[in-house]
Amino acid sequence: MDETAPKPDWLSNRAKVAGERTDDFGNEDDDEEFDADDEVWNMLTRSFRQAQTVLDENRALIEEVNRNHELKNPDSMVKNVSLMTQIHGNISKEALWN
Repeated sequence: MDETAPKPDWLSNRAKVAGERTDDFGNEDDDEEFDADDEVWNMLTRSFRQAQTVLDENRALIEEVNRNHELKNPDSMVKNVSLMTQIHGNISKEALWN
């Protein structure tokens, strides 16, 4: 085998793992692009966490509404009005974030 022949790309380059960043050192434009990608990724992560928090809170409120509904007494129904108003408010806030 000719040892001076260049290696094929698949042999000389390590395979990129899904989601892994591969930096091309020495190219400032790429560094700026990766910084922007990191900023976007961080913003999306924060947004998803905020949305998940609201969804978790609404899930707990809906479970409470369901328990109160099963009791079928006037006090429980009055509490449900307040709980559903809170759920509605959470949904309205969520819509404003997007």
